[in-house]
Amino acid sequence: MRTIPRRRRYLSHRWLIVLAPLFRFCRLRDAYILRVVGRWVGPVLRIDRRTVRRRRASRRDPSIAA
Repeated sequence: MRTIPRRRRYLSHRWLIVLAPLFRFCRLRDAYILRVVGRWVGPVLRIDRRTVRRRRASRRDPSIAA
């Protein structure tokens, strides 16, 4: 069993659609993991929602825009 949690890598929704045959969604992790061996090895992918939040925040408050 792995003691160090694997890093989450953020990808756009389009890339996750392309990689769908290789990955499955794990509700426990709220992420996509490799089919068959994903419990132990491989990347853990999440939908990149961070950029959407930044854009919305900058529209509401112009002082936040960078």
